[in-house]
Parts: sequence; C-alpha cells; structure tokens
Amino acid sequence: MVEDVALIVRNFIIEKFQRSSTICGISACLINYALNKLKVKNLICTNTQHAFVISGDSIVDVTVDQFEKTYGEICIIDKSHCKKKYFWKSLIKFDGYEEFALWQEKSGWPSSQILFNYENMLEEFDEYFNKNFKNKRTKKTRKSN
Repeated sequence: MVEDVALIVRNFIIEKFQRSSTICGISACLINYALNKLKVKNLICTNTQHAFVISGDSIVDVTVDQFEKTYGEICIIDKSHCKKKYFWKSLIKFDGYEEFALWQEKSGWPSSQILFNYENMLEEFDEYFNKNFKNKRTKKTRKSN
C-alpha cells in the first residue's frame, strides 16, 4: 500500500511540475495526506534541506533522486538509513501536513515548496489519488483471481 501511494504521489508531482527536484516539501505533504487517509501511521520528517516521510520502519521518499540517483525515483528503505545520509537526518517531525506547511512558512522555506501556496492542489491531488488508487487496487484484485 505504501508503495502504491509513493508511486501515485511521484506521478502526480511529475505531471504537475515536470520535475521532482525541489518539490520534496509538497511531496511529503501529499504522501502524509494519502497515508493518513488510508489510516497508515506516518510522520513528515525534515531538516534544513529535505523533507520525506517515515511510515513504520521505512523511509518513503519520492524526490531523493535530486541528491543521489542510487536510490531511484521512488525510495522505500529501512529507516536505519536516516543516520547514513545527510539528506535523511531529520531534525523535526510532524504528524500532519498542515502543521508541517505552517512550519515551512514560519521557517522561510521557498514558497514553491509549500502546499498551501497552490490553490486547489490538495483537491486536485485527492481526485487524482482516488482515481489512481482505486485503479491500482482493481488491477491487483484481478491479478490475484
């Protein structure tokens, strides 16, 4: 399920912005939003350079390719790697995207990285997510029959 969410968020970001680099703040918010909607526990984690999500024992990062190509475009990896790479060393953690976006504004993150600076983006993503998550679930059910 987490993998499906990561893929949907990555695809949405690429369609919307034509890139993934410098979109980590918004991506983390959308992953958090989708996982919360599915009642999957997660936290947005951030430092001065990067934002990502931890869910269970895994880092979920759909923009890590801006730092290293090693991890691919979508990275779901054991959270023990947080200590190994500077871009995953988190200083602050947030339960929800609203709290994180407010912190971004107060701490001077670029406005292009803040979800609330885009009118209707959350609604657009919600529609995109509902459509694509349902399609993924339907395809997986068909394969198992």
